[in-house]
Amino acid sequence: MQKQIQAAEQTISKDAYFQEMRETWDCTREYMLKKLSELEAINKRAALAIQENAVVKKRLSLEKQNVNLRPFLMRLSFEACRGYDWKRIIPACAAAEFLNISTYIINAIFDEKGESRKDINQYIIAGMVFRDLASECLLEANVSLSPEENREISQRLIEINKLSYIGQHIDLYQLKKENIADFNSFEEMKILYLDRTEKICGKFMENIACIGAILADATAEQLETLKNFGLSYGNGVQIANDLGDFVLGTSQAVDFEKTYKDQYSDIRHGKLTYPIILGLEIAEETPVKALLGKDNVNYKELELLTRYLKESGIFEKIKELSKAEYYECKRTLRNLPKSEARSMLSLMASMLRSNKYFTFFRKLEETKPLNSNSL
Repeated sequence: MQKQIQAAEQTISKDAYFQEMRETWDCTREYMLKKLSELEAINKRAALAIQENAVVKKRLSLEKQNVNLRPFLMRLSFEACRGYDWKRIIPACAAAEFLNISTYIINAIFDEKGESRKDINQYIIAGMVFRDLASECLLEANVSLSPEENREISQRLIEINKLSYIGQHIDLYQLKKENIADFNSFEEMKILYLDRTEKICGKFMENIACIGAILADATAEQLETLKNFGLSYGNGVQIANDLGDFVLGTSQAVDFEKTYKDQYSDIRHGKLTYPIILGLEIAEETPVKALLGKDNVNYKELELLTRYLKESGIFEKIKELSKAEYYECKRTLRNLPKSEARSMLSLMASMLRSNKYFTFFRKLEETKPLNSNSL
């Protein structure tokens, strides 16, 4: 018997949820590959080089564990507003993922990952081409829109780009170890972190949900509801993703798109994410303070750091922050008419309180309390 999950007003099986997500991704991916193949008519070598980019290959992979949230959010937002035949908006779903991949490509440069160090120009080219493909796809949805609606959709795509990179500036140049003395308090640091979270992911999800709603000719109330849902959902995704940086010893924790080889990059690069801010706020010497900005770290030190996040209560505080976004998602969904799509959105939001990152920390075996001499 399938495990049943209660979501909104009806019961949906977990299998049904992921089957619908997979269907959405299969159709979206097929369309994206078609758009990429069209580039070969412009310049075959350039097109093939873009398709061979490590980030592109990973994101367009058919591996089962790939989770492609943005196209699915676009679809569900469309259907929740009584949009019929979601396949008419596959190009818009593709636009969401093209833009997402564009940010991943540029982020690989920012984080100095792998091939991006050797071939930065190729990464920049791929990132720019994917951003333009997103704009192109958005115009190809089989939906009749007014000039005002077309302008609003285009503006929302522009806003995703603009705010994402302002958020990246906060991430790269403001929330850094060398700037700690510039903050008047840890509360000020936390406020800036939440601002960065909103700009990088919250607003991205908000605008995708709004585009899906506009394509379905949503009412003003429905549009506002999905705007609020997308914002809270995106904030929660980013909060969980930042915690996922500290998951040790598994390549399976991919609910929020972080791979094992990317682990601990935030603390190694001296970034002030929420887990790190909470670790710095504690008066005594902590593994967080000891390892912040330290690139040459061994496995034992990383294991002690991860266990410290559990034993110090930092994990629970982060989980509560993510759960607050979950409850906001649930609250705002009540304003939508009952439908299977609304139930699916509710189930999507439930991942903010129960995901593999949280499960990893919850099951982390207890050890004796760590102290500053453990390192």
